[in-house]
Amino acid sequence: MRHLVRFLTDGGRNLLFRAWLVFLISVLFVTMTIDGQSLDLRILLTNDDGFRASGITAMRKVLIENGHKVTLVAPLGNQSGSSAKLTISGKLNCQEYEDGVWSVDGSPADAVSLAIHQIMALDLPDLVISGVNSGQNLGSDINISGTVGAVVLARRWGIPGIAVSVGLDPKESDVKPKRYPGTSAAFKPAAEFIAELIDELQDSKAELERLLPGRIVLNVNYPPRNSEKIRGVRLAKISRQGGFIISYRKTDIPGQIVPRLEIATHDDSPGVTDLKL
Repeated sequence: MRHLVRFLTDGGRNLLFRAWLVFLISVLFVTMTIDGQSLDLRILLTNDDGFRASGITAMRKVLIENGHKVTLVAPLGNQSGSSAKLTISGKLNCQEYEDGVWSVDGSPADAVSLAIHQIMALDLPDLVISGVNSGQNLGSDINISGTVGAVVLARRWGIPGIAVSVGLDPKESDVKPKRYPGTSAAFKPAAEFIAELIDELQDSKAELERLLPGRIVLNVNYPPRNSEKIRGVRLAKISRQGGFIISYRKTDIPGQIVPRLEIATHDDSPGVTDLKL
């Protein structure tokens, strides 16, 4: 089973928040009421947009403000679409820029692997968070997502993970001076939601249990909208269709091909899926 959590919104729009449970054996979700004081966690933070990206910066700030011990280990540059790729030959360069902030010239999975086996080997993380990513991770695209790949790899070593992304609004694709302003504005509220979700997961688990049961990872997609419009949450299946469609264009240079991504608007998967919401 694979499910999605959806937030209901004002103005007749139902899609403003999505969250997937990947490799789901059983579904666990909790209400948004914090009943008690949660324990501070050791959190490994990564992404696929690069260690200086705005989304991961917002997430780190919120997590620290909520009392968690955060170690940021993320790619040196953009690694979108790298899935759970690991470097198994050659060299990886790893550099610490300030206390608890590291870059790796590899994939998000490389960053997680290095953190677990080297940087945090003596004090392993309780949780891996990947994001906040710029752009949605919907449907079958989770199979190629570096954001999701990072937490899938962490789960392989028994560490629970949450991937979080903020969607792109096609109407903002040509906005100047910076495209997709709604996405950038939603980084902080998306990070704040993840902090609340962590509290809820801590409050709901039994003593000595892990934050997430079994082989579950969460894939959260937050809408590029005002958080005041979010009214609720819903689970739905992951679509067979990806959230983006790739096409290729030839150039005047022989053998040169330019890839192009477009946001998917159609889904022929049966039932209620993330893309249909």
